[in-house]
Amino acid sequence: MATPPKPWKAEYAKSSRSSCRTCKIHIDKEKLRLGKMVQSQQFDGFMPMWHHSQCVLKKAKQIKSCDDVEGIETLRWEDQEKIRHYVESGAFKHDIHFWLGKDTSQDEAGTTAMKFVGLDVLGNHAVQYRELQSHESNRFISYFFINITIMLI
Repeated sequence: MATPPKPWKAEYAKSSRSSCRTCKIHIDKEKLRLGKMVQSQQFDGFMPMWHHSQCVLKKAKQIKSCDDVEGIETLRWEDQEKIRHYVESGAFKHDIHFWLGKDTSQDEAGTTAMKFVGLDVLGNHAVQYRELQSHESNRFISYFFINITIMLI
């Protein structure tokens, strides 16, 4: 059996053929991708299971140390800093968006306000946003190109 490598591999995608194991969307050529190294079932060795960098970095404690990432030194400085910041922060962060449609009633808006207050228990681990129909933030819109979960209340 092969010696296990570092748990993660970082590189820029060589083509657009690989897909993210988290969101199942293709990883564009020359975009930063992070691979979780797993034992191959086809050969004696390890292979990366590729993910968009943002799909890995939005989850808590995936990468424990920068020393766990093979190839980090070959990345552009800003991409190295993203990974370093993720490792050093140690805590997970969430962006929570409440979307209000143009026909939202006063009762619905009041319920939204109560939900905002209820999430204060997350402390500094969550940033809350109120999104208004036709005035959505760029951050909110960007979620639709990768992965979004909508929870109805």
